[in-house]
Amino acid sequence: MRTVTVCFLGFAASLAAQDPELARMENSGSGAILVADSPRPVDSIAKTLATRFGIQISSEDPWYACSDEVKKIPEVRGSVPRGGRLEVQLTSDVLALLQSVVEAANARLPFAYRLDVDGKAYAFVPTRNCDGSTPALLDAKVTIPSGTRTMIEHAALLSEALSVQYGAHVGCCQAGVGGIPWGLETVKFEARDEVARSVLRRLTGMAGGRYAYLQRCDPIEQGRKGWCFINVIPVGVDAR
Repeated sequence: MRTVTVCFLGFAASLAAQDPELARMENSGSGAILVADSPRPVDSIAKTLATRFGIQISSEDPWYACSDEVKKIPEVRGSVPRGGRLEVQLTSDVLALLQSVVEAANARLPFAYRLDVDGKAYAFVPTRNCDGSTPALLDAKVTIPSGTRTMIEHAALLSEALSVQYGAHVGCCQAGVGGIPWGLETVKFEARDEVARSVLRRLTGMAGGRYAYLQRCDPIEQGRKGWCFINVIPVGVDAR
């Protein structure tokens, strides 16, 4: 936990002018706060905590289905998540910090999240969208036949299983670590009626090092689901 506190001090300036998907750090009367003001503020905070502060936290999009969750962008002839501003107090207690993100999101946004905990791996998981009827994408159970394939091929089978279940186009797992595409290693792998979130964690864990993921979905248009993407990101201070 102590290294997280050191990171807060070291990255205060760098967060101000960098990747627009990241949250920024601001000073307040009671200490430093992390601020995300973007279409996907929970995603922005997760990416910041993973890549800059070394916390293995992933984020999953809800299904953006209602008018109060999206906004029209005429120039691209489509919709994007409406998002908003989230603020959380930075603390060296990782679990308390992540729970405060969930509480802030649930108070501010039109859908709800929970914190999924699996050892030292965490995920912000949507639990409710506007009608409360559709589960999170990675709640689905999937089966991947046993076989020796590249990791990206196993990921493609995961994507196909999710696409069939939800009627969406699911892509996994776009990433580059140090300029090298993720998933080129050949490994033996299988999953039998297992929650997709667990499958993804096991698969990324076989690559060596620590990884988180950002699962993002386009807003539902005219009752039809579009694309969902799962991006793998390396976890570590200033990971690029």
